[in-house]
Amino acid sequence: MGHNASELLGSSQVAGVTVEAVGSASRTALTPGPTDAVLGRGIAAKIVDPKGDRAQTPRFGVGFLAVTNTELALIGLKSGAFTLKLGGVIARVSRTEVASAELHGGTATGLLTITFHSGNTWQVEVAKVHHRATRKVVAALSAQPAASDATTPSSSVAG
Repeated sequence: MGHNASELLGSSQVAGVTVEAVGSASRTALTPGPTDAVLGRGIAAKIVDPKGDRAQTPRFGVGFLAVTNTELALIGLKSGAFTLKLGGVIARVSRTEVASAELHGGTATGLLTITFHSGNTWQVEVAKVHHRATRKVVAALSAQPAASDATTPSSSVAG
């Protein structure tokens, strides 16, 4: 999982993955550097779904999506001495509000789209190295929360 947000969320984490705001790969590819010669300028723009601009994803840079039995949480990540550490909770949504979750793969980065029953969506980029953890998040969100979990109110709205 990389990080464990159980203590921060007050509930056992069942899946989690490090994510970035949509457009992060594009910005990296557009930054002049040694990768320009290998990848070509702007290649990452083709990886990201342009619909990401219309998603209602909370604003963040680098974050961690954590799934518990009752909720989905987007948590900010901050720099530690050598690694990224969990920061504050950016958004929390009841699992009962999640309609679907899908990972669309790319060569270097994928796009995770979470759709809510309200019709709102969150879209985040996931590095290929994190696709295995992302598939676990998708599976956890696709499973129905237990009946006792369905009564837990959402602590914030989905975008």
